[in-house]
Amino acid sequence: MFSRYAALVKNMRGVVAFDPAEDISQDLKWLISRFKYRVLGISPSLAKNLTRVVKPLVPLVYPHREVMEFVDFVSKVLNLRHDIAEAICLASCYVSPLLTLGSRAQSIIKEIAVNEVTSKVEIGVRDWKLHLRIADYSVLDLYEWSTTQAQKLWLNDVNVEEIMSERALAIMRDEKRYWRLQRGSLEPRTFLVYLDLIQSLHKKGMDLKALTKYDGNVVSACLAINVSVLVKPC
Repeated sequence: MFSRYAALVKNMRGVVAFDPAEDISQDLKWLISRFKYRVLGISPSLAKNLTRVVKPLVPLVYPHREVMEFVDFVSKVLNLRHDIAEAICLASCYVSPLLTLGSRAQSIIKEIAVNEVTSKVEIGVRDWKLHLRIADYSVLDLYEWSTTQAQKLWLNDVNVEEIMSERALAIMRDEKRYWRLQRGSLEPRTFLVYLDLIQSLHKKGMDLKALTKYDGNVVSACLAINVSVLVKPC
């Protein structure tokens, strides 16, 4: 399991999420054409619901059994479809942005998002490539800090509100990367959203000490601040 994870994470470009009951074939074709030589992961649950999986789409594996249990926990507490909870957790584990296709999956992702970046400009192919790369930087730069900070929840003396405030501030700072998308006059359209399971679970009213039943060194990999790009081809 872990050796397969290690092999995939090196070349991962993103984790794709969509509703298998929705026709997203054209959107998926467009996305795949952007990443011909890189791996795009899909969750095991989604892979099982597809007739076939062709490259560059690759079914992901769990890096640790406890991550599987944590996905079930997240799905139940946040009332999320299992495949979506799985995609969110595994995208964090693979240090990759979530690439969400189709209105159904995008609606679910937007509901649990903690912030968003809108675009007031028409996004051409070149702009898509640029901002998908910037989304990569968002994930990479936030990962180590946000997962390390998440581990504070396993300490006896922890200020939860301080953690929430720091994570919200980190997202506000990161949003500035996308300034080019604000230089237009079009009606704002969501380009990406920020995902943070810690903030989402806290807003749901859950006592975050409930997380301590899991190994913090393992499940903190699921607790990075991540982004989901809402893929809408030109």
